[in-house]
Amino acid sequence: RGRLNMTANDFEGKPLKLHLWIYKKGDWKETLEVGYTNKPVDLPPGEYNVYVDSDPNAKYADVRINPGEISEIKLPEFGVLLVKGLDRQGKPRAELILLYLPGGSDSVSSGFVNKRPDLPAGEYDLAIRMGLNPDINYKGIKIAPGKVLEIELPR
Repeated sequence: RGRLNMTANDFEGKPLKLHLWIYKKGDWKETLEVGYTNKPVDLPPGEYNVYVDSDPNAKYADVRINPGEISEIKLPEFGVLLVKGLDRQGKPRAELILLYLPGGSDSVSSGFVNKRPDLPAGEYDLAIRMGLNPDINYKGIKIAPGKVLEIELPR
């Protein structure tokens, strides 16, 4: 047998526990094994597909497991997006935020204002649903590894 070790760290560099599913090569329907990042999974030699619940999710195809070896895949480094804001009464806002891959139409991550999501470093488009007010949109925001990007909403 061999082992697969998917490694991931949060924005502070601490081990991050993410759920992963392992499938037979070429198949994304029948789960063969379930595990977590930073915890090696024993597998028979062969090739597999791996899905990681990393919000946005990651897919790895044709991952090779060799007998007696550990195959290690490191997920991208994480950063943080913190959208902060208070309403006119000085209370924390609770608007929905949606992240998209640049030019994408389907959101890859969602959360709320004043909550801190860890995200794989990269470039995203951001939409903030402002209820009765017009939505606020940002294009090409960059989440840097190990950094916190703060965006302050107007009152």
